[in-house]
Amino acid sequence: MNKQESQYIMRLENEDFAFEDLDQEMMIRLARHEDSEVRCLVAEVLSQYSNDFCDDILIPMLADADELVRCNACDSLGSSCSVECIPFLLNLLVDESELVRCYAVMSVTDIILRTKAEQQPYAVTFQKASRKEKGIVRIACFAALFQFGQDKYLKRIFGFLRAEDYHQQIFAAKTLRDLKNSANKRIIEGALKRAYKSAYPISVKEAFERAMA
Repeated sequence: MNKQESQYIMRLENEDFAFEDLDQEMMIRLARHEDSEVRCLVAEVLSQYSNDFCDDILIPMLADADELVRCNACDSLGSSCSVECIPFLLNLLVDESELVRCYAVMSVTDIILRTKAEQQPYAVTFQKASRKEKGIVRIACFAALFQFGQDKYLKRIFGFLRAEDYHQQIFAAKTLRDLKNSANKRIIEGALKRAYKSAYPISVKEAFERAMA
């Protein structure tokens, strides 16, 4: 890593940039840096913007060898306003990492809702994925389908509040918190309160408390 790169990385870590103030050539270079932590940082920083330049950097990062880089790139593309990103994200539904697959579902959902793209083709894709998956990816698929207007999937998320895996319980609670609105607040908080009585360990209880707040 040369001095110029090192100094710019420190700035990325400590300063907020308007997009026009980014050194685009440097961002392209750092996105291919040998250090995965640098690539992660680039992907994270680009989540603040939504334009073709960012998409063009992030899409190749979806194939990065490092799981966290793929996660960050996937998450950042969720801020995109371009449906052209969706096929690249859907390719990650077969990624070896459960976390990457989960981010892929959430980011595709965000883009569809933001751009008001036709939902039915993606609903079919997520229904198929939900039948193959068992954990957090299944929760993300159910959340997507609920947001696409299929109300029955909300109660299917409730079942994960008592999952054997406490990571699934926490993710289900966080998902319900994000889905909660004035129309479904009572039913979501009721499910959380019932599950809270037997929630364990403390990290699960805290996640439930945040979701009910």
